[in-house]
Amino acid sequence: LAPLKMLVSEPRSIRQGQCGGPALIEVQALEINQGEVTLRPGALINCDVAVRLHEFIANDLQPLAMKLLGSPITRIENVGGYQCRGVVGRVSRRKLSEHAYANAIDMGVFITADGRRISLIDDWGETVRDVAARKAAAKSKPSDRPPTHKTGPAEDDKDKAADKAS
Repeated sequence: LAPLKMLVSEPRSIRQGQCGGPALIEVQALEINQGEVTLRPGALINCDVAVRLHEFIANDLQPLAMKLLGSPITRIENVGGYQCRGVVGRVSRRKLSEHAYANAIDMGVFITADGRRISLIDDWGETVRDVAARKAAAKSKPSDRPPTHKTGPAEDDKDKAADKAS
């Protein structure tokens, strides 16, 4: 961590049953080329994740924010780090989440230097499942156009009979 500029708590070990780890730190802010990025609340993570977080923000997040938004990210909100829990979304939560070992971090909202708020939940856009459902619904919807097929043989016989009668 030494060459990286971060505002962190003193390392501490946590052990809760099978959860926890040695030398966990709470990262509150990171300094990168584009300036400081604060985490609210701070994230309790291990040192390897702190290094990867710094790399992600410096090498991926900030360049994309500048390219797509024209403004750097200055704050990340709804941050979650260490939490002794099972994997979310599983019927059985017997398998521990990576959060239980301080190996994971969640992020909910990005705040730009010009004050914009980008929520990963609200501003995500359509999922692959949403697109597939929309396409399936469009295919099953009856067409609003009139039929383009010719009448069948029964209609042709009626037309011939009408011609003979006249």
